[in-house]
Amino acid sequence: MTNRNGTTSARRPGCLAITVIAVGLLAVGSAHGQTSNPTFGFNPPPVSSPSLPTRPLAGSTASPSSTGKPPADSVNGAPIAFPHSQYPQSPLPAIPPNPRSRQNGQAISPPYLPGQTGTAYPPMAHPAYLINPFHSPLAPQRPAAGPYVSERFLAPEQAPPLVPETRLSRPAWGQAVFQPVTTHKESFFQNLQYSGTLIGRDGPFDFGLYESKLSAVFAMPLPTKDHPLLIMPGYTERYFSGPLAPDLPERIIDAYVEFMWLPKISERWTGIVSVKPGVFGDMEDSDADSFRITGRGLAKWDWVPGQWQLVFGVLYLGRNDVSVLPAGGLIWTPNESTRWDLIFPTPKAARRIGGQSGVYEDWLYLAGEFGGGQWSVTRAGIQDTIIMRDFRITTGVHRKWNGGRGIQFEAGLVFGRVIEFESATPDHESDPAGLVRVILTR
Repeated sequence: MTNRNGTTSARRPGCLAITVIAVGLLAVGSAHGQTSNPTFGFNPPPVSSPSLPTRPLAGSTASPSSTGKPPADSVNGAPIAFPHSQYPQSPLPAIPPNPRSRQNGQAISPPYLPGQTGTAYPPMAHPAYLINPFHSPLAPQRPAAGPYVSERFLAPEQAPPLVPETRLSRPAWGQAVFQPVTTHKESFFQNLQYSGTLIGRDGPFDFGLYESKLSAVFAMPLPTKDHPLLIMPGYTERYFSGPLAPDLPERIIDAYVEFMWLPKISERWTGIVSVKPGVFGDMEDSDADSFRITGRGLAKWDWVPGQWQLVFGVLYLGRNDVSVLPAGGLIWTPNESTRWDLIFPTPKAARRIGGQSGVYEDWLYLAGEFGGGQWSVTRAGIQDTIIMRDFRITTGVHRKWNGGRGIQFEAGLVFGRVIEFESATPDHESDPAGLVRVILTR
């Protein structure tokens, strides 16, 4: 009895200890289940990123895996920065490096963070509390800028330009960068030009003159574009007003075709050779004197390429008073807005005063001209030849568009006006007169 009771008394403390240990384990297990089971509370995994500080959400605790294996929300043992899900994420295939994002001269892999290598996983949108630390942790997320990363992680070379390339405006007038307009077209047809010139008269014995000219320019390679051949047909009518004496024909015309070849001899030498056969007269009675061939032979040397050019040669006029006329001089272009053609017999100084880069240009110029010509006419039933000679100084405004199109307005003075006759009729001189001209080029 005593032994049995003593045995029973000895077992009671051991059972009590086992009961206490079991109750303690159940309590601990219940407490652990209440904190780790997502059914009873919000416990997202800790936030970890190579470029952001680790910050767990409020009310959560970071606990390592008891099995020693990486948790389902990690890659290579490192937790995913923004999983937002308890489901495991399957790894994505590697994304090729972005050639625009470089570190130490080598391209780095997406998401284009400095120092990051290996397989790239597109992170999800950053929670708002990481962008604004005073924002609630449960606030709606802010969408990412771009396919993979937020705009705050874009490298400078990956950021889009402030102004799209297609919307870049042309340089304003007055800036150093200015795109000049082209002077010719890349086609067989170059331009069509009309000019009208009016020269007044001061007295009854002076003569006035109206000139109307229509011409065209066609270009073709001979044999290449560096050696073009220009074909320039033209037609001009001149109408006299007065004088009372001597008598002058009412109208004289020029009808011609000029062939001009511009061979490029070398990098600095260019030739200018032209032949212009035509008919010059009043067309009342055709004769051999009305047909005449004129031409020119010049050479241009780029003394200082882009700034100084030297031109020299001769003009063949085929006139009775002047058969051959020397021609030449210097062309000085100090900048893209100024040009000096110091060439006889057609000097010209021009200055660009406005325009829009690559669209049009406005030029103001002062020019000189040796005018006149020779015509075969009929006077009082007798065949005669008249030679007109004058000197002109004009100033004008020229607007140029691409391809050689333009419009010009000129005003000036004509002096040294002389008409010579091959017959016994005395020469006739007129006083200086004003000149107005308009030129349209299409």
